[in-house]
Amino acid sequence: MFQSQKPSVSCVTPSGKTIAARIKGEFFVIGSSSEADLRINAPDVADRHALIRRVDGRWVVQVEGLNPVSIDGELLTGRDRILSSGDKLGIANLEIEFTDPVEVAAREKARKKVTDEARNQEKPTTERPIYLLPMAFGSATVSLLLLLALALKDPDTKTVDFGKISTGSIEAAVSELPACLAAAAERRAGTPGQRELDLRSPYSLLSRELQATGQDGSPKDISAFQATVRRKLDEGMRAETELNDKPMARDAYQQVRELVPDLRCPANLLASSRLAELGG
Repeated sequence: MFQSQKPSVSCVTPSGKTIAARIKGEFFVIGSSSEADLRINAPDVADRHALIRRVDGRWVVQVEGLNPVSIDGELLTGRDRILSSGDKLGIANLEIEFTDPVEVAAREKARKKVTDEARNQEKPTTERPIYLLPMAFGSATVSLLLLLALALKDPDTKTVDFGKISTGSIEAAVSELPACLAAAAERRAGTPGQRELDLRSPYSLLSRELQATGQDGSPKDISAFQATVRRKLDEGMRAETELNDKPMARDAYQQVRELVPDLRCPANLLASSRLAELGG
């Protein structure tokens, strides 16, 4: 692999200095030790605070000992976590960004494929309402609702099979989140007082922010929301296809469904279809 295609990590220190390092091997240590690959000289950083390593073709972060580490604000608790390009590791008071050029290129390729195929589809002449997926129901109800959703969803996403989990379907689903949020904001503006979403959910808060900024605006943390949804779908795919861990996969997909409660939003469709097949 060319040097420029290797992953890297970077952060800005409290003094304003940017430090960065490329991940050249299969293991990468973050800590305060002089032997660490990314050395952070701070009192709250252990000698070996966290380890980034290559596992089955994916980059994962491993917490060393009891050292606190978070990803996009979510504290890791004893389990290795798959890293996606753009994820931000929280160590002490620092935010360390992980960047993987290979993953970025794959996302762009998948996004371009979806866009190119969508252009060949006939555009809808009228908009249809977005339906919402209840949080608790049996697998039979899920299947019926999915059939309804697949019949109603826009042609732009018909070229992607959201019944199957893959890097392409994950990227396509994540790329549709801004459109889903914009539709939710528009629906909310047209129906004041309607409580179709949990007002405390990240999805609802983002749609309200988009409504407040106008259709030309964009919630400042939409990329973080997309990263969280992508990571949960990645976790579900890995648990399902590599680890054969159905409970872990169901847990990840359920979290996606709770993060994105709109039935016609592809991220929800993808997670719900996998739950239905897994018996969740």
